[in-house]
Amino acid sequence: EEKIWTNALDHFKEWSAHKTPGTIIEWDNSITTVKAPDPNERQKGEVKYINRQKRFGFIKYGGRGTNDMFFHFNALPRGENVEEGDELSFTISRDSRNGKDAAENIEISKKDVDDSDQVNMRVFSMNL
Repeated sequence: EEKIWTNALDHFKEWSAHKTPGTIIEWDNSITTVKAPDPNERQKGEVKYINRQKRFGFIKYGGRGTNDMFFHFNALPRGENVEEGDELSFTISRDSRNGKDAAENIEISKKDVDDSDQVNMRVFSMNL
């Protein structure tokens, strides 16, 4: 166990000499560098969680290597509302106040409409 610790510490010292941002030193001593998101690239995802009282939510997007993306209701199109399950497209920007990524320029691609409690009727009337 001590060998594992010292080996990891040696790799950390090697990495810290270069200090490449977004670098992850894996358990097997391989190095993964996470690229910064392109602010012009649009992402697609699905609304996973909404907190209406605090006016924020999370979008599930990307593959297994991505976290859910935070969004604030101010980033939604004016007058639009979203529900869990709605499909969105968005860009990623870094919040200057807290240094975290957040969804911006959100566009609603598809609303997840729950019409299980609605009745569709066709009515025909003719006066003679």
